[in-house]
Amino acid sequence: MSIDKTWMFIKDRRLPEWQNDMKAFLDMAFAKVAVANTIRCPCRKCVNVVTKTGDEVALDLCKFGMDQAYKRWIFHGEELYDEPFDDNNGDIDIRSDQERCDDVNAFEMINNMIKGENLASTIIGGDDDFHMGDHEEPNDIANKFYQLLRDAEQKLYPSCKILTKLSFVVRLFQMKCLYGWSDKSSERLLELFRLALPDGHLVPDSLYNAKKIIRDLGLDYEKIDACINDCVLYLNEYASLEQCPICMESRWKSMENNTKNGSDEDVIGKNKNKKKVPQKILRYFPLTPRLQKLFMTKHIASDMRWHKEGRVNNGVLRHPTDSMAWKRLDEIHSWFALDSRNVRFGLATDGFNPFGVISVSYSTWPIMLIPYNLPPGCT
Repeated sequence: MSIDKTWMFIKDRRLPEWQNDMKAFLDMAFAKVAVANTIRCPCRKCVNVVTKTGDEVALDLCKFGMDQAYKRWIFHGEELYDEPFDDNNGDIDIRSDQERCDDVNAFEMINNMIKGENLASTIIGGDDDFHMGDHEEPNDIANKFYQLLRDAEQKLYPSCKILTKLSFVVRLFQMKCLYGWSDKSSERLLELFRLALPDGHLVPDSLYNAKKIIRDLGLDYEKIDACINDCVLYLNEYASLEQCPICMESRWKSMENNTKNGSDEDVIGKNKNKKKVPQKILRYFPLTPRLQKLFMTKHIASDMRWHKEGRVNNGVLRHPTDSMAWKRLDEIHSWFALDSRNVRFGLATDGFNPFGVISVSYSTWPIMLIPYNLPPGCT
């Protein structure tokens, strides 16, 4: 049976219909998910991060209103797809348990991202809490996460039982990477989806807009110009240089080929308005935000601390934590080992031809870090 949520959007929170439906919401939440007589507070200030008692949640909802981006009450007893189905037409939820788990984890991770980016700037419990309009609006980063929450709860098309807008885009890019699809082929695939799916679908209208969703997840990378001979990166004190301070090679690709079909003056005039192309580029995937995301969901955060809190230390070598190298590092840097949130990495690199063409000498050397914290069998 579907749940009536129209009361969330009533502006006057003094009205009886708002008060009655709010109380019904709290009754449902405490009946299904209460822990130690507390639930997550879904008001605009706490955004499902802070746990409070029933009276405290009711007071916050009256003062700040319900977070209007929170339309699927997954933290308060509602299934992600809690909708009626008809046995005659087979309209049932056919998603696997893993797919359900993925969507719930996505909600949890994005809500915790909001905690880090928005809640930290808001003080809970001061005297100003008694003024209904006196609260801080979400910052730009938090607004992006609110949009991700909306994308994570919107069905790809009205009758879709498997994918949300966010999960569709994430899986599309996963397949793009696994199978080496070009941007052009991915763009054409999106066009085909837009033609094939029924009206009301939420397929992005371009690959650029799909990439914006991925970028808001914090999975973007930075481009850093590099010397053609790998002497330096044009970063920090070298950022403004036009040539390498070691080998004196130009930072930019040569423009000699452009002078063959025109005069020098014509080429110079064109080049003034043309963006310079670096000879070599390093693509850097920032490590810090990716480490933070490992601790943004409680299950993965628990796995990341397993090496300290959950490992059975019985002298059997079954994990890197049981190795002499790990134990030696603990002895040398005891201050580091004391915190269960410390992270150990393995570093690996190798060169390969990304295009699979033997006649081409171009190669790429990815440098990958593998976290050793996770327990055996955890992927």
